[in-house]
Order: sequence, then structure tokens, then C-alpha cells
Amino acid sequence: MFRFFFASLIATVAIATWAIAPTIASAAAPEADFSYFGGRTLAAGDSAAYVTIGLPDAEFGASFGINSVADVTPRARIQYGHGARVGGVGFGVGTQLRMKVIRGGGWTAAIVAEPELTVHLFGETHPPTMTAGLPSIAFAPLSAGIVADRQLLSDVRVIAGIKVPLTFYLRPEWIVNVPVIAELGVESQISRGVTLIARVDTGADFYGPGGLPGTRSYLRLRAGIGWQR
Repeated sequence: MFRFFFASLIATVAIATWAIAPTIASAAAPEADFSYFGGRTLAAGDSAAYVTIGLPDAEFGASFGINSVADVTPRARIQYGHGARVGGVGFGVGTQLRMKVIRGGGWTAAIVAEPELTVHLFGETHPPTMTAGLPSIAFAPLSAGIVADRQLLSDVRVIAGIKVPLTFYLRPEWIVNVPVIAELGVESQISRGVTLIARVDTGADFYGPGGLPGTRSYLRLRAGIGWQR
């Protein structure tokens, strides 16, 4: 477990450096009062999109401002493993709903809900207690948490969050998945409307049913780019 979290820390430093490096070499870009994964929501009528790739998946999302405190982000992802292990195939579609709740001390925080439906075909995308070789369907109707961001420079912000995406595996057998996930990342605006994104999500997966006997370390590494209109 120590080696797992140490590796997560090293990965965090590495991708954070990747995201911040272009900022050091360029003139300051205009500050955007929006975060793709933090607490700053899009203004009403604004839109943005992003794509990230890493381990164990790739994801695409499009964000739309609802009002001054809320936005919505439909998204899709392709899974090709679990954590740092590659293997298997899964497809997911879902939505992120954010509502900004507080701003102070340099931080902006929002509550977030992320319902998602996922189809797992085989391999590492399955939970450890599931029968191997059969496709499965998982639904996360009660995924919730809190996310926040803080502006470090005019064009660099750090993001952090904690989420508990309660998931139910519906086929081929009933399994409950309760991940507890901490998020850490950096967003670096390199030009007007263009942002580099780097994120590490780490924690633990607890599997049931019953007393949740099965556990796995959770790790998700992502880097990508976002565009805001």
C-alpha cells in the first residue's frame, strides 16, 4: 500500500510539472473564471469541451453553463484497464452536474453529482468478485462529492476533491461498489480559451454485497486539453 501511494505522489508531481511548464515559458494568458474539474462553473450560455487520456481510460466531455452557479457536462469514456493495470474493455456514458456553493480564502468549491452507466466486456475492468468472461452492466446513480480549485497564478490553478461514486453492478450478478476517491490536479491556461489538464485520482474500491469483502486500490491518471468558447 505504501508503494502504491508513493507511486501516486510521484505521478502527481510529474503530470503537474507537465501542465505548468508551458506557463513558465510564455507570457501570462488572460485569466479564465472557470475550472474543468474544480469548483468554478461556467457562466450561463458559455460552453467548453475537453479530452483526457491516461490510465486506465480516455474521456471526452462537453460543458454548458446553466446559470451563474451551475453547469452540466455530458461525457463518455473508454476503459482499457483498472488503475495501472491494462486489459479488458469498458464503455461509459454519464453526466457531471456541479453547483457552486462557496467562494473564499482563494478557493472556490462546488458540490457535484456524476451519474454514469457503464458496460464492461471482459478483463481488468471487472470487479474482483465478478465471474470472469461475461459482459456486465454497472450503474452509478448516487455518485456525489465536493470539488474545489484555487488560483495560483493568473493562468494556473490547482484542483482538489473528494468523491464517493456508489455503483451497482446489475449484470451478470449483483455487486455493490463503494469507491472513496481523492482527486488532485492542475489546470494551466496556455492561451485564450485553451487549457492543459493533469489529474491524479487515488483511493480505495470496496466491493460487496454484504460486508464489502473485496477491495482494490484505486488509481486514475489523466492528462489532456480543454477548449472554452
